[in-house]
Amino acid sequence: MLGTTQIVDILLAETSETVANPWIPVVSDAVKIGLGAFIAGSFAIAGAIVASRRKLRESSVVDRREQLRELGSRFERINTHFRENATSLLARFEIEAEFPQEDEGFEITLDQAQAMLKDKGLEALHELHEIEGRLGLLGLFVIAATVEAYRHLVTRISEFDEHKTPEDKRKFANWYLAEMTEGRLLFVTQMAVEYKKT
Repeated sequence: MLGTTQIVDILLAETSETVANPWIPVVSDAVKIGLGAFIAGSFAIAGAIVASRRKLRESSVVDRREQLRELGSRFERINTHFRENATSLLARFEIEAEFPQEDEGFEITLDQAQAMLKDKGLEALHELHEIEGRLGLLGLFVIAATVEAYRHLVTRISEFDEHKTPEDKRKFANWYLAEMTEGRLLFVTQMAVEYKKT
């Protein structure tokens, strides 16, 4: 056991050391507080970065889906317009093939329908080209190639003039409608797969 004098001597030695170097406990406490704040700040920054990346990824997915929806609806609008007009033209060819008419008015109507389809075709070509470019920018090169093939099909609308007989025109219109349907089906399938991926 230590005696009282020994305990007093030990306390005086510690006190004289603390009095001689009063900054040691202050620095020690400051270092402990500083390190604690640094560690807490590092975790807060890391958490904010992770949350920011997650939020950015989610908004990117939403934005990509919205772009796919918009491009799909534009393509569908073009396809619907062309199918309706090509179907109407096909019906007129069928009527002309079954009931040849001497009336000049029918021919004018048929020519007007073909001219309208070609005019709309130019507008559609520009819009399809834009859709194709945006799909390329999104990195969807296979779907862009499908739109390109469909765009080339739209350019073939001018071949209606090359077919002179109503029967040839009807065959071409049937082939054209079948190709349009196939192109649309391929586009819609590819878009659905891509939409599901995102």
